[in-house]
Amino acid sequence: MSLSETNRDVGFGEAISLFVKNYANFNGRSSRGAYWWWLLCGLTVRFGLLLLEQALFGADANDLGGVGPLTVLFLLATLTPELALGARRLHDTGRSGWWWLVAIVPILGVLSLLWLFAQPGAREANAFGANAEAGRPVAAS
Repeated sequence: MSLSETNRDVGFGEAISLFVKNYANFNGRSSRGAYWWWLLCGLTVRFGLLLLEQALFGADANDLGGVGPLTVLFLLATLTPELALGARRLHDTGRSGWWWLVAIVPILGVLSLLWLFAQPGAREANAFGANAEAGRPVAAS
């Protein structure tokens, strides 16, 4: 299957849809677009929640280490799918999802992960599946 047969261009709306659809799916692959569009969406929601919490609770929003209760709920709700999306993104580059563990190293680990997430995916099938977006049907060859 060639890259042109499987369209992996993912827009903002589709990235959110794939994120929700693959809530706890640690199998398959996810494209750079699916990962980075969700990251933008998640950061936007977190910023909006920060503003809302400041308006609703004022200085009390900082009681939980700088985040308010709405942000904590959002972070808990998105923890599993963000780990799954990151694992699928690592799979797309031919790496195991266990590479997430490099984030244990405070600065170097996180920077290494960001570099890995930014790498292009394998054009051909790899050990983690075909060159298809997780949650999308594979195009007929």
